[in-house]
Amino acid sequence: MAAALASRAGWAMQAIQERLTHIREKTEVIYTLDTLEYLARGGRIGRVKALAGALLNLKPIIRVDTDGKYSTVKTERTINKSIASIAEHIREKYGDTPLWVTVLHGRFAEKADMLTKEFQERLNIAKLEVMRISPVLGVHTGPGIVGAAVVPMELMGDLV
Repeated sequence: MAAALASRAGWAMQAIQERLTHIREKTEVIYTLDTLEYLARGGRIGRVKALAGALLNLKPIIRVDTDGKYSTVKTERTINKSIASIAEHIREKYGDTPLWVTVLHGRFAEKADMLTKEFQERLNIAKLEVMRISPVLGVHTGPGIVGAAVVPMELMGDLV
């Protein structure tokens, strides 16, 4: 989106590329899943791990790093605790920095609302959006995904 906004504003290609690099370095993408079933179906985790996750009611909190690699930040025992942990993780990373927050979910609007409320209580939100994830991601995660993409507003403010 930033590239499109910058292009519409008449930015040079080099300036757009530099801004996108900064945005990529400063953006946090983080989410949790209600079930590991879909990750197992897609071969992203083993069936034994998915079964153990279901039996123990484990809800991983997963972040995507700047290289697009996925890593588990923490694992909670309930989706509500995972949502609170996501908000705390973002708070620890950004502090009081004004943020552009996009809450993302599958067919999990209730939990997206819960995450939105957690963010509103803990973060300095300059812009907030709530959106459904793309079907491409939903195929791998299932409908029970909720998370966020967060970027400091200082990197977006002159584009909106």
